[in-house]
Amino acid sequence: MYVNSQSVGVCYGMLGNNLPSPSQVISLYNSRNIRCMRVYDSNQDVFQALRGSNIEVMLGVPNSEVEYVASSRENAREWVKRNVRDHSPDVRFRYMAAGNEVKPTDTTLARLVHPALTNVHEAIAFHGLKDQVKVSIAVDTTLIGINFPPS
Repeated sequence: MYVNSQSVGVCYGMLGNNLPSPSQVISLYNSRNIRCMRVYDSNQDVFQALRGSNIEVMLGVPNSEVEYVASSRENAREWVKRNVRDHSPDVRFRYMAAGNEVKPTDTTLARLVHPALTNVHEAIAFHGLKDQVKVSIAVDTTLIGINFPPS
């Protein structure tokens, strides 16, 4: 099977030590013609480095903040304002993920994913970004084994 891709994306994980600075990471992406980036958290230094880079970004609402955005539309609007709208259009946000691979067995967090997704989607529209930013979730891959192939 042949797959044609318009661009290559790489996840930008920031958990570790002796990591390069955000500006060094953006320079590396540009030098390798990597045009898409996934960021797992709302890191203001990363957003600053991304300004004007033309790299398309998928931003995640970290699991630690899913409850906050799920609890009210106002919270989601504030989160989206601070982390997306205030940096747009200088940072090219294209996707948002409500949570990251939340396990269905996590009885506290799993029930919050849908309200978080709904509130973030509404907040994107509220801030006039619905034609620019799509909202989704990152699925826990253990779900694949439950019903395979997926429906």
